[in-house]
Amino acid sequence: MKTSVAVIGGGCAGWFAADELTRRGICCVVLDTDPPAAFASTRNQGWLQSGAFYAAMEDDIPTARFCYKGFHLIRSRYPNAIRTGISSYFLLPHEEELHMVVKNCRNHAIPVRPVSIEDVKRREPILGSSRLACAVEVPDIPFDSSRLLQEITAQTCARGALFRAVSSMEAVMPLWDGENWHIFLDSGDEIECRAIILACGAYIPDMLERTIPGQTCAFKRTKNLVLVLQGEIAKSILIPLGELQGPHLVPFNGIKGNGASVCLYHIEEDIADYRDYSLPLHYQERFAESLMNFYPGLLTMLSQGVSVQAHFYVCQKLYLTDDFKKNPSGRRPVCLSYSPQAGGLQTLFAFYPGKFTSAPVAAQECIDELERCTENLRTLSATAEGDKMSVPAIARQRYYDTPRYTLAVKNGELVFDPYRVEDSHKIFVGASSAKE
Repeated sequence: MKTSVAVIGGGCAGWFAADELTRRGICCVVLDTDPPAAFASTRNQGWLQSGAFYAAMEDDIPTARFCYKGFHLIRSRYPNAIRTGISSYFLLPHEEELHMVVKNCRNHAIPVRPVSIEDVKRREPILGSSRLACAVEVPDIPFDSSRLLQEITAQTCARGALFRAVSSMEAVMPLWDGENWHIFLDSGDEIECRAIILACGAYIPDMLERTIPGQTCAFKRTKNLVLVLQGEIAKSILIPLGELQGPHLVPFNGIKGNGASVCLYHIEEDIADYRDYSLPLHYQERFAESLMNFYPGLLTMLSQGVSVQAHFYVCQKLYLTDDFKKNPSGRRPVCLSYSPQAGGLQTLFAFYPGKFTSAPVAAQECIDELERCTENLRTLSATAEGDKMSVPAIARQRYYDTPRYTLAVKNGELVFDPYRVEDSHKIFVGASSAKE
C-alpha cells in the first residue's frame, strides 16, 4: 500500500500525530502491536496536568506551557474521558513554599488557590497526622487514558487513517530507496511512504539505529515503578510537591471499583534494554517507607479493618541525554528530524511528547516540522483497494489487574502480604455505585 506518512507506534504520541496529520488532510498509517497503546500510554497514572506541577517550582517552564495548552485542548475535545468531581492538591511543608507556588502558577495563568490543610486532612483520612502543613488546590484532574485514546483513534480512523498490526517493533523494517521509504512487515505487507514518524516511546533509540545505522543515540531511557492500591483510598489527587520520595497519589473510580495509583518522585532506574520491565531492587521497602512518611493515615485505616489490595507495574521514560544532564526533572517534548542520506531531505522524525498531556500540542509542532522538511506529502494515497479503516481496540489501563498483595500493619510498619483470593470480596467496598 502507499501512503504519505507512516507512524510507528500507536500510543499517545502516535495517535495524536496521526490525528494531527488527518486534520491537515495528510494520509497516514499507524503501526503497532495489537492492542496498540499497551505500553507507557495506558500504564500512566491518568493524571491530566494543567502545567502547575512544572510551573510551581519553575524547574521546567517549557513542559508547564505544553501541559497548559494540552490540558485545555484535551478537556475541550474529549470531555467523556475526564474524571469530573475530583479535586487536586499540592501539599507542602512550609508556608513560604506555598506563596512561591501560588505566585509561579499564577504568573503562567494557571488558576490555583491556597486552602486549609486541615480541611484537606478531614476530606482525606489517608493524610492523618502528616507533617505537610500547607495545601494549594490546582485544576489538575484524573482521566481514563484508554478511553481517551479510543476516542482519538475512532476519530482519526474516520478521517482516513489506517492501522496495521505487527507482531513486534522488531518486525518493522524501513528502507530508503532515495525517494521514498519502504516499510516491510512480518505479515509480508509493504508500505511505501514519503516520511516516517518514530512515535514508539522507549523503543525509539533502537528503531533509529536500525533505520539509519550508525546514527548517534541522543536518548536516555529509564524505568519507573507504579503502585496500584485497590480500595477506598482517597477522593483527591494528592501531590507532596518537591519532596524527593513524596508519593504522588492519583485516584481512579469506575464500575470495576475504586483505588489510587502511587508513583514516587525521582525514583527511577536507568535501563539499556527497552524490554526491561523487571521490578527494581527494594521496591516494596521504598514504597512502604514513603507511604508511612507522607500518608500516615493509611496505617490507621488498615488497623481499623479497611482492606487494600495492591499490585505494581513498570513504565518506561525517554529523555534527551543532554537535557537530562541539565535538568533531570525536565519532561519537555522531543521532535528530532533526520535525513536517510547525506544532504537529503529530512524524512525521518523521532517524536516523544514527554507527558501525555503535552502530546496533542507537541504533535502539532512535530507535524509543522514534518511539513517544512518533507516534499509531496499528499502525492501518495492511502486508498488502495481492500484497505479498511477499522478502529483497533486500545489496550485497557492497568488499574484493574489482579492484585498480588494485601496491605497490612505489623509491629507498626506497613508491609505487603501475599494476596489471598478469599480477601477479594473486601476489595471494592462502597464502589458499586461509582460511574465509569
